[in-house]
Amino acid sequence: MFVTRGWSDDHGWSDAELAEALASGRAVAIEPLPEKTRLGWMKAFAAALEEGWAQDALLAALAGDAPLRAFEDALGRYPAERLSWLACRVARVEAVLRAWLEANDIEPGEAEPEPPPVEDPLLAVLDEPPPASVQEPLERMEG
Repeated sequence: MFVTRGWSDDHGWSDAELAEALASGRAVAIEPLPEKTRLGWMKAFAAALEEGWAQDALLAALAGDAPLRAFEDALGRYPAERLSWLACRVARVEAVLRAWLEANDIEPGEAEPEPPPVEDPLLAVLDEPPPASVQEPLERMEG
């Protein structure tokens, strides 16, 4: 069993049961991504964008107070860049997950989990490759 720490109690165990399960190896803790890591991803993404309004807004958001929230808010004004960011973030999270599985000597299962219902219509397009106009910043970040 895999459980998240600190912000989720969806496992249904008491604190004592969870501590025992973690100590015995019956459960493996899944730590949230550090804020510094997420902030670094955002800075790299913003820096890779073409110069213009979107890049300026995102860099300004990251330089202010509460940069994680400000970045997400600023993306709301730039739909194409938002889609590009979501695709970029998914790719980075998948890489972190693969590394975590390997570090914990866990083989991923064969069955694909049922995707959650999509509440945001912009998230629905993540199953499709981003349009060419959005792909460029991703390629510059990877290159």
